[in-house]
Amino acid sequence: MAPAYYKERLRGLVKLAGETVKNSIKRMKIGEGRTFDLMDELLKTTAEVIMSVSMSEDVSCFEIDYWEKGKCTRRSISYAFRDTLGRFMARGSMYHNIMFPSLLNV
Repeated sequence: MAPAYYKERLRGLVKLAGETVKNSIKRMKIGEGRTFDLMDELLKTTAEVIMSVSMSEDVSCFEIDYWEKGKCTRRSISYAFRDTLGRFMARGSMYHNIMFPSLLNV
């Protein structure tokens, strides 16, 4: 039996993560007089790295169907991941879920 993550595979994943970060920095178009939301860019980059490493390929340019407010839109995989995770975390911290956890078995 081989371990799930061996040395060469980990090197490949680290290289992929580095390339994903470089592509994210290029996408930011940092220039004189241009402003952007640093926290939003860092969240996008983090989500892209997580998704790229988990799928073992660069998925920063992939778009999928994503339903928002009853409408189907085309969004990046990293956006769908961030939004879904954010909604999951927000739902888990709602007062009625904390006070009545037995209702979460639905």
